[in-house]
Amino acid sequence: RFFHPLPPPALPPAPASVSFEPTYPRLWSRTDWERHCSPSVRRYTRHLLCWNLSSTARRVFPAVCVQALWAAAVTTGVRAFLPALLVGSGTYVGAASILLGPTVFLLTLRANASLTRMLAVRAAWGKTVLHARTAAGLLTTYLLPLDPRGGIAALRCLCALGWSMKARQRSEDDGDVLGALLSEDEASWVVGRPKRDVALLGRVREIVARAAAMEGGIDFTPHGLLETALQDLDGCVGACESLYASPTPPTYTRHTSRVLTTWLALLPFALVGIFSPLAVVLVCMVASYVLIGIDEIGVEIEYPFPFMPMQQLSTVVMDDVIAQLEGAVFMPPLP
Repeated sequence: RFFHPLPPPALPPAPASVSFEPTYPRLWSRTDWERHCSPSVRRYTRHLLCWNLSSTARRVFPAVCVQALWAAAVTTGVRAFLPALLVGSGTYVGAASILLGPTVFLLTLRANASLTRMLAVRAAWGKTVLHARTAAGLLTTYLLPLDPRGGIAALRCLCALGWSMKARQRSEDDGDVLGALLSEDEASWVVGRPKRDVALLGRVREIVARAAAMEGGIDFTPHGLLETALQDLDGCVGACESLYASPTPPTYTRHTSRVLTTWLALLPFALVGIFSPLAVVLVCMVASYVLIGIDEIGVEIEYPFPFMPMQQLSTVVMDDVIAQLEGAVFMPPLP
């Protein structure tokens, strides 16, 4: 009677898949895990056969082509105009090997920092699901019997929280979702706030505080538990906000890019006196694909908001809140 969840056609579209294989833009199922953890021979064969569908390969391919053209130009130019460089190639190879270690180390540190950021965002969303479910359970148990209108309004705000967080982190408009979940006055008020997800939590806190202040209202203990749950949700919103506004130090990223491109630019000079022109091009292409691929993955997961399964996670938050309400309404009496 009181609650109207979003109809399926009103849900915002899910983000496009960035890879043919199971990937982190969606929540995994048992089938995905079984496919991912298949025996090594089968897994490697599948990965090789689907190489042309790799999102990383598509993003790296232009840079690999540039490296191949540069290697071909260096090989041709050195053999035609600077044959003296063909002498002492072993020294050049040794120098390139010495520089390769620090370059890979920089790439590894950058990729690890980006992975830490991605995992932090995913952990914040996981905690959002947990704390929203906890807050919904407390609201249905302690607030709803005392103040049905206030309890339903608070539950509606919790349902909208995930969608509002998703909209802010992806620079989307959640006005239609808020209009479907909240009353007209509440939706208008929330839309006018600079941080709509924070406004939703503030609305829930105001409803809880009003219920605690009324005669015969919420006791001190459940009130404290609700405030703790709302504070935890505030922490999740703040964690995502901090990660969105604070990237990995750009100086580190720029330095890594300069070191990597310099090493790749000098690599053909080290190989031209050892391999044939075709072999030089192929080796440079493989080296650029491996190293630039690592850097590209680091760049992609450093800003994980466009690729996180926020569509599904927002749906999970809403469904869990609804499940808490339905469970309380239809719970059988004690025998």
